[in-house]
Amino acid sequence: MGASSAVYGYIASKQTHGSLATDNDRETAMSYQEKAQKAKEEENNLIKNITNQLRGLYSSMINGSSTDYKKLNIIRTYLHYKFGNGQPMYVDITGMHIPTISAKRDFNDEVGAKKSINTFSIRELSMIGVTLGSVDFKYLGNLKVKVTKSDRYDFDWQKNGKSDRNFYTLLGSIVHNMPMPIPDTVLMALTTGGRSFDIEVKGEATVNP
Repeated sequence: MGASSAVYGYIASKQTHGSLATDNDRETAMSYQEKAQKAKEEENNLIKNITNQLRGLYSSMINGSSTDYKKLNIIRTYLHYKFGNGQPMYVDITGMHIPTISAKRDFNDEVGAKKSINTFSIRELSMIGVTLGSVDFKYLGNLKVKVTKSDRYDFDWQKNGKSDRNFYTLLGSIVHNMPMPIPDTVLMALTTGGRSFDIEVKGEATVNP
């Protein structure tokens, strides 16, 4: 795929800007307008094809039921935003590690202590940090924590502006045999248009001393 429809549209508008545009300028602008229209059609077809692939992947991942607790997975979380119709998603964090949490620093090694912690860090990536972000935890002792309440999630890039987490959420859309690079207009379409949902979490994750 060449330049995006927005690029061609911009060139076309600049080509005829002002009162001194020549006939040749106008012909060139028409050419770019046609390219913009063709690029837009290609982008729409790409969005449709990718969406159909992702919907099929989501169906296979939930395996007929979206209420079963399954291992926390960023791809499933992203797809649930796109195709889960706002229903809660049930995840299990048993055995996962959160490198950004310290039992001493965050809970003073106190069993039963509770704290809301932003688990995302670009330097210490973890599935919980990338997918859940800020979460309420309870320290259980023996370097283990559990999530104490569900949270409301919306992966719309435009709405919540959490670009770090949304970037990694978007990886879920890229994994499934998608062409690269993907135009910005297509990326925006893929990261919007879903419905926010609650994530219900069970299980115990480990943390650093």
